[in-house]
Amino acid sequence: MDSSTKPRAGKPSRTRARGRRHTDWWAYAFLAVPVTIILVMEVLPTLGVVWLSFTDYNPLNPTSWHEFTGGDNYTRLVQDDQAWQAFWQTLYFVLLYLPLCVGLGLAVALLLNQPIRGRALFRGIFFLPVIASWVVGATMILWFVDPNSGALALVMNSLGLGTPPSLLQQESTALPTIAGVAIWKFVGYNAVLYLAALQTIDQNLIEAAKIDGAGAWSRFRHITLPGLRPITAVVVILNLITALRLFDPIKVMTNGGPNFSSSTLVMYFYQVTWDGLQFGYGSAITMLLTVMILIGSGLQFLYFRYRGGES
Repeated sequence: MDSSTKPRAGKPSRTRARGRRHTDWWAYAFLAVPVTIILVMEVLPTLGVVWLSFTDYNPLNPTSWHEFTGGDNYTRLVQDDQAWQAFWQTLYFVLLYLPLCVGLGLAVALLLNQPIRGRALFRGIFFLPVIASWVVGATMILWFVDPNSGALALVMNSLGLGTPPSLLQQESTALPTIAGVAIWKFVGYNAVLYLAALQTIDQNLIEAAKIDGAGAWSRFRHITLPGLRPITAVVVILNLITALRLFDPIKVMTNGGPNFSSSTLVMYFYQVTWDGLQFGYGSAITMLLTVMILIGSGLQFLYFRYRGGES
């Protein structure tokens, strides 16, 4: 064959290369929008908080945002007794909230996964608090448990049972009561996540275990729980972040009282930043809270990854 009649092999490859480059540019163009939103809404504010934590910024003194003070805010944070109290109360709140909310969410999901009558109605009832406004829900519960004129007081007085305890007015019960309200709010959300995961478990394994004589507890322990491990990791991390960042019910129900007994780090941050206008010190508190969230989420991730590798 004459060399002049041979097909040019390089031309189609150059055409395909130009097509790939054209496709890549479109992909980059579409990615630019979410990346820009993340940079503007997440990365830049975070960097701003980091910078403010090394200043003595006060909004009444606009030039103070660039007055570098070094680690003074962090030194003050270490020496602040109220910050330490808020720190330990935050951990106490997490220990009250996290196991119960996750465990009850799983229990509700297992119940709603059974072929019971009115199952769809019960699912809606359990999920209703999730979509309710925090302010509305906390205000209703605040009225319900009011020892003087609340619904609980009216019922107990009409039955001759006396006056109900002042749950939100006592230092020993204020934070546990708020934890109970938070559990009521989010247990339905956890149940929905678990319920979706339960649908993915192979029922043939469960039927085979029944035939082999495995009891309900054995099937739950060796089949259901391992199948729920990935979603459990997600649920635990989401609820940990929720517990560390929870603010609305504390603000509405106790405002951190009585005597600072229900104030967590988020509430203390609010009091320092917005009541005291100490934005630099408040940013240092925010950085401490961020480190707690990162450490807690990282430990949970490593734990569930290790457990997943074990199985």
